[in-house]
Amino acid sequence: MRYPEFRDAEYSTTNIPTQSFFITNIKRIKKYIFLITCFALIVLVSFHFFSLILSETKESYKLNLISIGSALVTVFSALISVFTLISSSSINKYEDNISLLQTRYLEGRKIFKWEFLKRSSNYLAKSVQKHNYYISSACYKLYSGETDESSLVIVVPILEVDFYDIPCIRQIFRIKKFLPDYLLYINEEQKKYGESGYDSAKKPPNYYLPLPNHLIALYKNIIIYKAARLCIEICFLFIVSATCMTIIGMF
Repeated sequence: MRYPEFRDAEYSTTNIPTQSFFITNIKRIKKYIFLITCFALIVLVSFHFFSLILSETKESYKLNLISIGSALVTVFSALISVFTLISSSSINKYEDNISLLQTRYLEGRKIFKWEFLKRSSNYLAKSVQKHNYYISSACYKLYSGETDESSLVIVVPILEVDFYDIPCIRQIFRIKKFLPDYLLYINEEQKKYGESGYDSAKKPPNYYLPLPNHLIALYKNIIIYKAARLCIEICFLFIVSATCMTIIGMF
């Protein structure tokens, strides 16, 4: 049987120019554009909402405006607290799954992390040649047969940049698609092991049966974390918008 093969994160150097800043940071740029668009929409909705209130409350409208603005700030502050707890819980579960991965499948060996570095270095093509680096993520190569064609390489999200660079949902679908063949392959090996006879005192081999589901759990925790962080940022934009509209309406 071909057991899963683990490859740790690797740090490599090269003199070849890496990709431009725009290409390597395209996902973060899209996120900033999305947040700016959300902020603009929130401001427009808030302005329309407050304008309706001002048109209906001609007397003591400033007091009503302050009350409504304070209520909105309180509500979204409470939501930020809830989403913060959710993101913290997902990170704790992620760390527990990493520890379990190291204990159960890597015999306690620690996985190297490069959380203080970006994915790669960048410089302009016209500049003087520099010493570049590139970091490749840790990964597992799973087998559903005896050939390399019946294998699947899955990234183990251990680096900080993995949280932003890896399409988690796509990775989950890839594992789920591969899982039936993987389980069938292990089932056949277990039958061979049982038919060949074995010493009851001897521990049976580790078939890494739960490993794919373990990797799926890592990706699910990252998805929950990223969704909670996005909700926190959107709620913060609502708070800023409500505060600005309240201040503008008072003058």
